Amino acid sequence: MSLTWGGIKRLIRLQGVAEEFALVARDDPAAQVERVLAELIDETYEVLQEADEDLSEEFLRIVGEGKAAQMPVDVHASVLAGWLLGAVAAETLEVRIRTGVGDSRRPRSLTRDNGG
Repeated sequence: MSLTWGGIKRLIRLQGVAEEFALVARDDPAAQVERVLAELIDETYEVLQEADEDLSEEFLRIVGEGKAAQMPVDVHASVLAGWLLGAVAAETLEVRIRTGVGDSRRPRSLTRDNGG
């Protein structure tokens, strides 16, 4: 099962929080930051569990457990933000393909200007 539009919107909001949080975590890797990161991971996992078991297992494997969980908090926060960016892009692309709305290219937010 895929995420619903409501689930995608929740992931987009969590993505925004995770991106901002990753910036804060670089500047202040304190215990408070670790607690907030754990809460963001738990909420993201909850959204995924409700919609897609395979996706929630992937999330746990990549972000919630293993090597990522042992990384410094700023790196772990960046892993969360990056995973959410990719998940939102993939789900949005799937919706576009299924509905035939828009083109199937990657959303502009995923193309990074490398100055070239």
